[in-house]
Amino acid sequence: MGIDVFYPLDRLDLLPEAALSTFFHEYIHFLQDITTTYGLINACIVVTKMKFANNHILKLPGNEFKVPIEFRSDPITELNYKLQEAYLGSDDISIRVLGIKDIRKEPSRVYLPEPVNKHLPVIKVYYEDGGGRPKSFEFGSLHIMETMCHIGQKVFNAAVTHNDVPYRTAELVANFIYPAIAQNSLFVFALCEVCLMVHHPADAFYEMLGTMKSTSFVPKSEAEIYDFVIANIREAKTGRTIRDVYDHQVDAAIEELGGYFTTEAFNNEKTWVSHILNEARKWRSVNPMLILGLLKQPEIFSVQLLHLLHVLGTPLMQNLDGECWYSKPVELQDIDIHPDVLAAVFEIYQLLMDGKKGCDLKSFCKKGTRGIVVSEKCDEAPWDRVQDLPICPFAFLWGTWKLSGKTPLFN
Repeated sequence: MGIDVFYPLDRLDLLPEAALSTFFHEYIHFLQDITTTYGLINACIVVTKMKFANNHILKLPGNEFKVPIEFRSDPITELNYKLQEAYLGSDDISIRVLGIKDIRKEPSRVYLPEPVNKHLPVIKVYYEDGGGRPKSFEFGSLHIMETMCHIGQKVFNAAVTHNDVPYRTAELVANFIYPAIAQNSLFVFALCEVCLMVHHPADAFYEMLGTMKSTSFVPKSEAEIYDFVIANIREAKTGRTIRDVYDHQVDAAIEELGGYFTTEAFNNEKTWVSHILNEARKWRSVNPMLILGLLKQPEIFSVQLLHLLHVLGTPLMQNLDGECWYSKPVELQDIDIHPDVLAAVFEIYQLLMDGKKGCDLKSFCKKGTRGIVVSEKCDEAPWDRVQDLPICPFAFLWGTWKLSGKTPLFN
């Protein structure tokens, strides 16, 4: 979790207001990842892609393979990859001021096979650029998540400003479709959060705004928005509720993420992942408005945030100086956990999926206590460090996944 501040992150209560609000923005992203159905589905898709890439490399003759990895040889993995992109929406668009001209639900290029047999719908936002030319982008979970973080940050730091796209997009979409919701930023936040509890958040956001408008639904509280969505969304074929789908996805994520840890050396990390996802499930069952609850407190560093930090901890955090910190859940204080292992998974993911060469964990390794020697290999060939002792987390995973001696070729 990158925090764009130069302050140390070991004492969050000592951070100045602006820096603390930046941490809060990123911690909301962490909660979106581990406490929502969409976040957990995204994690499972990443695991599927990584498993395919690993098997693909091992099956190739010789020791060289091309990156980025292509998925065309596996229809299921390729479909998951396309679904992930479609759910996310346009992630390469930044617009300072967005003037929406129209919003339409349209079929995407992603075809869903049997038993669905139709194209996945996407939500298209039409606007004009600075020269008056008509343009469009796909509204997706990226815009929903960033809108939540913008609203959350601004609640405690009114001076915060962000571009309309992606940081205010959900507010502007809500205002275009049904202004009764957009008049209250916490209403928008509530709708965003509950829509992250389904597979396709942007589609749910669009549909629920339309249903609210057609039924003249005017909420008196954020809780009424949660209740409205929960009452109006069920899986078409199974009839499962939002809660049922979430419970299933927690179990699936625990199993899938555990697949990263292929040796007993990672048992503690496996325990860590299982623990925080199950604790998050407990919080969701007691309070479906888990993230919104943080915004209702008198200050950012509230008793409720402190409790979440105790129960869930943090991922590995890095500031702009490259310094890293990490907070374990209180119940796991007695076991040794290496959060850099999951961070290393992300580094390998970027190598295999994006063709990224270097490893960004070198600052952590350099300042760590395990005596890892940082060298040119960290920038040029971290996969060649398997024989270097003490072994770094990137090389350790590379070796346990049986990729020792395998060399990527960059397109």
